[in-house]
Amino acid sequence: MLNIKPNFAQERGLNSLRREWKQKRTFMVYAPTGSGKTGLAAFITDGHVSRGLRVLFIAPFTILVQQTVTRFVEYGLSADDIGIIWRDHPDYDPSRLIQIASADTLIRRDFPDNIDLIIVDEAHMKRRALLEIIRDSGIKVIGLSGTPFSPWLGQYYESLVKPTTISELIQRGDLSTFEFYAPTKPDLT
Repeated sequence: MLNIKPNFAQERGLNSLRREWKQKRTFMVYAPTGSGKTGLAAFITDGHVSRGLRVLFIAPFTILVQQTVTRFVEYGLSADDIGIIWRDHPDYDPSRLIQIASADTLIRRDFPDNIDLIIVDEAHMKRRALLEIIRDSGIKVIGLSGTPFSPWLGQYYESLVKPTTISELIQRGDLSTFEFYAPTKPDLT
């Protein structure tokens, strides 16, 4: 049981995923910075682990591996349930229900057994080996991205979930307003 409550965007995201869960296998959650994508992943992970299901969270950068572990534990997931797939990390334990993996390490190793759900952080980053797993494994997949604009993503993700927008987060005071600064005629040399 987590010690946090879902914010409005996380609640919307969870409800959207629930509505389509049985009809689709792959989902892209498009949510901007500040909307709580890691928290959303924690709620989804908690729901799976509470039923004895195994979750693999894939982070594109090693700094995000430890950051995700820290957040998951802060939110109430048990550190005893988390195994880390990253080089020769001391918390490597493939038997644990939650696996948090560095994308680069994961694609160089055998894929973990009996995974029920894959969550891909920064899913807009193209890693061919991971895309092949998404396409061919038959495992449920949730991609997380603040910028899922690459056309190739539609080949791998069946459903787009958009729980909030930058504009809404600014209106709510969750993000500050912004100004663009750029030359009117960019130097393209």
